[in-house]
Amino acid sequence: MDNSMSIVRSTGFSFILIFGLLFVISASSPSVYGQQKVSFREHEFGFSLDVFATGPGSELGDILKHSLGFGFFYRTEWTESIKSEVGISCTSLESNLSQELLFIPVHLSMIYKLPLESRLQFNLKGGLGSSYFEVEPANVSGWDPFLLLGFEVSILAAQSLRIGMHFDYFYIYEQHLDAPRDVREAPEVPAHVDDRFKGGESFAVTNSEFIRLGILFGFRF
Repeated sequence: MDNSMSIVRSTGFSFILIFGLLFVISASSPSVYGQQKVSFREHEFGFSLDVFATGPGSELGDILKHSLGFGFFYRTEWTESIKSEVGISCTSLESNLSQELLFIPVHLSMIYKLPLESRLQFNLKGGLGSSYFEVEPANVSGWDPFLLLGFEVSILAAQSLRIGMHFDYFYIYEQHLDAPRDVREAPEVPAHVDDRFKGGESFAVTNSEFIRLGILFGFRF
């Protein structure tokens, strides 16, 4: 089973790297759409194929493995440079132990298009949302708020099709949560017990970080 998952992850990573190379090559070649200024339409619906991993500062980095996932988004254009986005994504991250984490973030964000004269379009993204967590087989679940920051580069492949790559950073706020009940109700160690039997770190609720890197396809209408 582990070998099969490793093959799937490796295939997904290779696909994204190859797509990125083709994306750069196509962006540097002349095209009919590159010779004329084409503006986004008012609405856009799309999906993404992503790789999820823990953030560089997350304490979960030594526990959870990176994993493949997907997402959907809907955008509305307000001005030439500003759009709003509603999105949802999903992934399942395996751990080095026997547990598995289901991660489903739902967000609302604003997107700012950088005013650069280029066939490529560069977007900055910031927003807020709430993420659903479910840990199996412990059967623990809940919702946590998060902050979203992102960067995106895309190109018009056709009048109604946009393709690109995006990088998103999720900062999950969990320090408002209480410690698990079995930890709160754990008996205190008597003072006369030898210090050697007091080993083990105390429980602490910390915030989490996740990153997402993937390719996206948007259909404008």
